[in-house]
Amino acid sequence: MRIRWDQFCCWTLFLSLAGALCLQAISDGRAQDKTGELHKLPRANLSTSDPRQPGKEIVYSGIPLLEALKAGGLSRDSGMAGLRDAVKLTVIVQATDGYQAAFSMAELDPELTDRVILLADIKDGQPLPPGEGPFRIIVQGEKRPVRWVRQVRSLTVRKN
Repeated sequence: MRIRWDQFCCWTLFLSLAGALCLQAISDGRAQDKTGELHKLPRANLSTSDPRQPGKEIVYSGIPLLEALKAGGLSRDSGMAGLRDAVKLTVIVQATDGYQAAFSMAELDPELTDRVILLADIKDGQPLPPGEGPFRIIVQGEKRPVRWVRQVRSLTVRKN
């Protein structure tokens, strides 16, 4: 995986997917089908325990975070040199309230892990409620949901 930086060592993708992901239309209440553009990207479902109600299962649907980054302009090449570059990158997810969580690019790369970190827009077959959405990060398998960022506003990729 090789990142082409075009002279940038830091790169912000303000979900310039905004058009693609219809964020403005959603916040204004104009969108009829907020997932219309999302469904053009690869989608995944994750079944996980509700962190607030242990024992209750929730199914989230959305796009893998790496696919969202690629849709926003992240370009990657495969190969050992690319994998070495991947471990030097950090993805910062920021919420509308300023909350942030960090992920290593190695946590997102399917050549390095089987775990999928999801940019979800659907919960149990329904759009995410306003307090969680329109997009939320879901990290299956973590003991505590501290990186389950709700109301995602931006994704930033930084080279360490």
